[in-house]
Amino acid sequence: MTTANGLDTAKLSDVVPGFEFDEKADLAQSPAWFLDGTHSVPPWTPLFGWFWINFCRHGMQYGAEKLSLPTVKGWDWRFKNGGGYLTLLLVKTEAEQREREKRFREAIRPFVENYDALWKSQLDEILGRYEVLK
Repeated sequence: MTTANGLDTAKLSDVVPGFEFDEKADLAQSPAWFLDGTHSVPPWTPLFGWFWINFCRHGMQYGAEKLSLPTVKGWDWRFKNGGGYLTLLLVKTEAEQREREKRFREAIRPFVENYDALWKSQLDEILGRYEVLK
């Protein structure tokens, strides 16, 4: 099976966290992977790395696609020796960038025109969930 960004899940390791750096496959995807030294020094435990990488990569890709960022489709993550490594998922053609820019201009409009109302609706949802937990 192949994911939306071309990752062959048949090659994924079955050990925690599941997105271990694979030099052959990952360097073919991107020649540059950057250590998230702000968050993964000192090194993460495998369980923490699994949570961080899976949830951050989902959010970073979801947000970039939801807004249709013109030049990037989010970030991808890998785990190696206790560290989280990131790469940008670049939009490679100018034609796709132009299409994404059109969608981005529409998607960003509510944030520009009435951020306070947008934030209030999100805050109400967050606080509502918190009330249930209390």
